[in-house]
Amino acid sequence: MFQKQLLKKIDKEIRKLVDEGYNHAKEILTTKIDDLHKIAKALLTYETLTGEEIEDIINKNKYPETKQDLAKDDDNKDSALGSIGLKPKIVH
Repeated sequence: MFQKQLLKKIDKEIRKLVDEGYNHAKEILTTKIDDLHKIAKALLTYETLTGEEIEDIINKNKYPETKQDLAKDDDNKDSALGSIGLKPKIVH
């Protein structure tokens, strides 16, 4: 009997931690939605970004010189990606 009570108490604490973590993550993503979209757009185009590139994009709206074409306002509406404001990845 004691073991069941202990297991229920542990389950309750784990649920509390998971719920708190979920709510905190949801709050961050909600308040930082613009940054999330900037990074998602950059990752769709370039696949990888360094930590420094991410910081520059978020904090300075500055894209690396080798990836500068993402910062340009290009009205490429000829593709599905272009219709939502994204550019297709160019593979060389």
